[in-house]
Amino acid sequence: MSRRHARIIGEFDPSAGYRFTVVDDDSTNGTFLDGERVVSPRALEDGATIRLGRRASVVFRTDAADPTETEASGD
Repeated sequence: MSRRHARIIGEFDPSAGYRFTVVDDDSTNGTFLDGERVVSPRALEDGATIRLGRRASVVFRTDAADPTETEASGD
């Protein structure tokens, strides 16, 4: 995994609520969203699996009770 591997960006749209995207930061071994390499910003859905390089993976979760908080937990 690279030191600066990927970013998760959150934005608020008054008509749609909070939206999150994952962006690869030109990492050597890639960022994968649900098994597909991220080559441009990709929308994140609750429960999506993000893999960083060959070994590290996290599951993206949003808290339905408070959409301003997110949690990334390791597998």
